[in-house]
Amino acid sequence: MGSKQIIKIFVLLFALVGLTAAVVLVDQNQNIKEKAATATCSGMGGSCLTGGCYSGQADIGRVNCPVDYKCCVSQCISVGGSCKDGGCSAGQEDNGRLDCPVDFKCCITQNQTTTTCTSVGGSCKDGGCPSDQTDKGRLNCPVDFKCCASSNSSGGGNNQSNKCSSASNAKCDGKNLGDVCDSGKTCQKGANVEYGNDGLVACKCRTGSSGSGGSGGNQSSSPQATTVPTTQPNASPSVSPSPSASPGSGNLTLSVRLQGITSERVSVDGFIVTIKNNLGSLIKKFENQTTSASSQGIFNVNIDSSSFCGNTFNIFVKGKSHLQKKFLSVLIPCGTQNINKSISQNDELKAGDVNGDNIITIEDVSQVLRFYTDFSVPVVSTNTAMVSADINKDGRITIDDVALVALNWTDFAVPGDE
Repeated sequence: MGSKQIIKIFVLLFALVGLTAAVVLVDQNQNIKEKAATATCSGMGGSCLTGGCYSGQADIGRVNCPVDYKCCVSQCISVGGSCKDGGCSAGQEDNGRLDCPVDFKCCITQNQTTTTCTSVGGSCKDGGCPSDQTDKGRLNCPVDFKCCASSNSSGGGNNQSNKCSSASNAKCDGKNLGDVCDSGKTCQKGANVEYGNDGLVACKCRTGSSGSGGSGGNQSSSPQATTVPTTQPNASPSVSPSPSASPGSGNLTLSVRLQGITSERVSVDGFIVTIKNNLGSLIKKFENQTTSASSQGIFNVNIDSSSFCGNTFNIFVKGKSHLQKKFLSVLIPCGTQNINKSISQNDELKAGDVNGDNIITIEDVSQVLRFYTDFSVPVVSTNTAMVSADINKDGRITIDDVALVALNWTDFAVPGDE
């Protein structure tokens, strides 16, 4: 074969890869634009489905999904938990597996309210509540959103009775507001009214005025300030719900996207999360983290932030086959928190760092081409180089993987964030 023929073949191959890369990019952009309309639902860890939710999912209403669609979230997320491998941390309750992966547990922070916005008759809104609606706090809404409910709503539209929720203190379970629950004590609302998943008030067994007003649990029926016990601060262990955990207790879930992945993936390893202060000093590094992607391609990486929470940090996230991405000046509160970096396309991790050196070069392109010997080559899980060459983590080496690395190889060396 002459040199001219070799050059012609090379040019044709380069054109093919370039065209495929363009098609993949257009397809991915379309996917992201379609999902931008459901950012609020995805921000809650859910996905918009028509015809109802699957078994093992919780229906949290339409949220901002299209007409006739429902926002469906996992059972664990719907009760305010997160899936963790190896058991729950101190200060968390093991709620069983629910719909978490095999060998994972659904862990919920103790005394954490599990009330959903829809259960109190509200909807999640960005930028505050209208004047004719009541701000019920964040509840399970995305970061910076508020749960806004009609001013005459007292939880899921339920004004039928003053019955206590099943999430009440054990002595008030099945009772009504104002009922006697112990010697000299009655079932009362808390200073910060909480609701169970059934939309009813979560009652506390306390001394003093019942605070129910006999009006079917309406929040405005009695001044709440008079219901807080001052003479017996230890009357009930559930009096202090700890809305923001004290330093030393932290469980952070970081939601991110990887370029080229827009659908569900199971047990993707190799994530690295690095925490640095604003001066660039290393605070903590979490290596080889494993997680799964939702049906919309969102990865939730869980890390223990208890040793550094309560301050602002720079967060660096790297995938096994993706460049490192830096998120500047992120506040990491203590307690169970979610930081969502999956909504903006500008925040996704760029694909193509196959050899893991945080730079895309000809070596990364070569490694993918080395395994691309047929239209679709199954990945051998024990071959670490081949696993890294599977950029979109679909279990196969295809032209999509070649296109993704070619798409971002725009210079001799394309580095990730440092």
